[in-house]
Amino acid sequence: YCFAEKAEYSKFGSYIGNSTTNGPVVNTGFEPAYIMIKNSTATYEWTVYDNKRSTSNPRDNVLYPNTTGEENSGETGDIDFLSNGFQLRAAAGSINQGGGTIIYAAFASDASSAPVLADSFGSKLYTGNGSTQSIAGLGFSPNLVWLKERGQAANHRWLDTVRGATNAISSSLTAAQFTDATGLTSFDTDGFTLGANVDYNNNGGTFVAWNWKANANPTINTDGTIQSLVSANQAAGFSIVKYTGTGADATVGHGLASAPELLLIKGLVTTNDWAALSAYGSDGDFLQLNGSSGESGAGSIFGSTFTRPTSTVFSIGNT
Repeated sequence: YCFAEKAEYSKFGSYIGNSTTNGPVVNTGFEPAYIMIKNSTATYEWTVYDNKRSTSNPRDNVLYPNTTGEENSGETGDIDFLSNGFQLRAAAGSINQGGGTIIYAAFASDASSAPVLADSFGSKLYTGNGSTQSIAGLGFSPNLVWLKERGQAANHRWLDTVRGATNAISSSLTAAQFTDATGLTSFDTDGFTLGANVDYNNNGGTFVAWNWKANANPTINTDGTIQSLVSANQAAGFSIVKYTGTGADATVGHGLASAPELLLIKGLVTTNDWAALSAYGSDGDFLQLNGSSGESGAGSIFGSTFTRPTSTVFSIGNT
């Protein structure tokens, strides 16, 4: 059986593993339907992922072409399918050995339809039950959920599909990203599912959740000097952007068709303030989403020379 690479249909190549849950991002130029992976450096099984056995990210249903083994779920590691490639999301040696050369074969899917303005935002009230429950009735599958208990003091929780359901940040904290394994456990077709964590599902507690729709599969964006992963809803003017800083002035692609009027930025691995940039604020000044202070121009969050966002990128500095 012979396979030759064809643009927008098939891609064959390799990448170097980094043995982290923020693994290599591979650009295939199309949304994959099937990916077969083999570590060519060391002794590991072949692995196969597809979009029928795992219908949403992370794809964690794996079969092994070289064994008689049954399908495993998450035992080898997870992979995210993107609108134009894929990202490794587990440190497993079979797919992401640190320093290992990993080969892959990818075949295309019919691209997921882009989100439209209809059903792009929805608010939801619910009462916690202290156990598990599904919160439905949004009319769409959310990509960003921001929730808060209303009846008593509790921290806000922000969850999105780019970082993964159980990876939380809070606009009332400066803390780095943390894992709430029994918080929001999945994004569903009409809402989301909760575990027993009291900050999400306190028994008898009254909660509000604000929900935005973006794109089910993020896109590898190379508009900026730093590559980003972007889940965008251009019709609704909303995107989720994940990037790795370099410690120097840079630009980052945001995936929208026009310059954003509001940017909210939070470091995931450091304890730091949220930075909020408004198109209606003063040049060089910004706000802190986790604080009540007025505008400040301290630091170089948006570049050593302040630059407003454009229709393709926003600027960042070394803070």
